Amino acid sequence: MKKKYIFVLLAVASLFMIAILINNIDKQQANSLNEESGNKDINQLEEYVKNNEDDLASKKELVWQYLLTDQYEKAIKLNQEIIKIKKNDTDALHQLSVSYMSIEEYNKAKTTILKLLKFNEYNPVALTNLAQVYFLLNDEEEFINNIKKAIEAAEIQNVEESEKDFYQMLDDMVNKFISLKDSKNNQKAYDLLSNQDYLESHLKISALKKALLIDSEQNSERFIKLGLLELQVNKLNDAEKSFRNFTSKHPKNDYGYFLLADTLFKLKDYEELKNLNNLSISNEYAASFVKALDTFSENPEKSLSMITELLENSSDKYKQVLLYNAAVISKDLGKEKEFLDYYKKFEKSEYDSDYAIAIMLNRNTNLKSTN
Repeated sequence: MKKKYIFVLLAVASLFMIAILINNIDKQQANSLNEESGNKDINQLEEYVKNNEDDLASKKELVWQYLLTDQYEKAIKLNQEIIKIKKNDTDALHQLSVSYMSIEEYNKAKTTILKLLKFNEYNPVALTNLAQVYFLLNDEEEFINNIKKAIEAAEIQNVEESEKDFYQMLDDMVNKFISLKDSKNNQKAYDLLSNQDYLESHLKISALKKALLIDSEQNSERFIKLGLLELQVNKLNDAEKSFRNFTSKHPKNDYGYFLLADTLFKLKDYEELKNLNNLSISNEYAASFVKALDTFSENPEKSLSMITELLENSSDKYKQVLLYNAAVISKDLGKEKEFLDYYKKFEKSEYDSDYAIAIMLNRNTNLKSTN
């Protein structure tokens, strides 16, 4: 995996000691850590909490498990129960705010973070999350103000060196953003935000959409990045639209068709895959991949065989998507050895780190998290 991906994980891990404080976390890595530390099975934990309602520590652990498995409604309900018992429980307020952010309930997230800040107005993580919520509520002035407050709070709290590096990056970013906005270069300002690995995925999606509203022709490859971010947050239908927008503007770009077919396959929309297969795709290699996925619904074995053949002569440009889909089909066919082999190779592939991150951070596409 590219250094960029490793950097994202390290930056998030060092700053946010608990993954619930921000949504951009490697859930696979967190799941592995939980398994190694012997955490209870989620069903056993639910049963235990049911019979031990006063055990707040176990309730918080269960909320943590809900967040890792994208069960945000359950996390919200249980957090609300904890807060009823202990109104000043800052951990529960953190968990509740990130749950609301994850389901795009931004006003509720804002209200919850503001409650959290009453206990410590110099909480740099809460202020960073509040800034992101304000951007998602289209209040860029408060986005800037709260980023600045977060940076100031980090200095007051005398955070660790690794965290200081993060807030320095945040400071550099917000100053560049302000400069670009002041010079009326709004599109570049939004592109800047969309390229910050440490910002929340929904914020980067919002920034990219704002950039595209200004001009969708100048750099239509933004649609590729947008689709991959939408894949990351499990908005597959939105990702499909983004990739379609890209292929309509660049009908000769083979990678766009790879990503579109890949997304349709994830959606199990075999009718649209067939329609895509019936198009006259100019690139023979891309057309062969579309045909391979179209074959799956009737003959999974043949579909896997076709992808295997494509892999034999594949450039790095295509290999990542091919390896991932070969792993998916192998797993569906119960071929455990082949699945593990393809998936390990996928993890080591390096062509498009954004695609890899999208796969790894989406629990529904991260094959290791669905074992």
